[in-house]
Amino acid sequence: MEKFAGADWLREILAKRGIPLSRLGSDVANMLGQAFCGIYHLNDSELFNKRTAWASETHIEMVVRRDLSTYNDSTLTILVLEAHRLGVRLCIEGAANNYLRLRFLPYYRDGDQRYKHRTIDEAIKSVRIGANAQ
Repeated sequence: MEKFAGADWLREILAKRGIPLSRLGSDVANMLGQAFCGIYHLNDSELFNKRTAWASETHIEMVVRRDLSTYNDSTLTILVLEAHRLGVRLCIEGAANNYLRLRFLPYYRDGDQRYKHRTIDEAIKSVRIGANAQ
């Protein structure tokens, strides 16, 4: 069970708009809920942008106007930990001045190496031995 509101809250809001929430969307909503102490702390323009396709099983993208850090505000750390826990690939790119694009893609624990997502323990071990590649 998630500590902060994520998928359940978003599913209720999207249902009122006639939009389903995919499994990937549910995972992403839960990630964001943990990182931002409740997904409702994101702006409507971030959550409900026309490019944020919560029903997609293959790709979810959103643009946020905020910084992500690992100290004082541990949002970035929490996003990374949740991405490894849930097996979701998180890509962070610059979108415009003071804006970041967050892209989320489903990855898996088993199967094709191109889509395999390491656990956090596997990632830490890899970094410690100097083998940063998947």
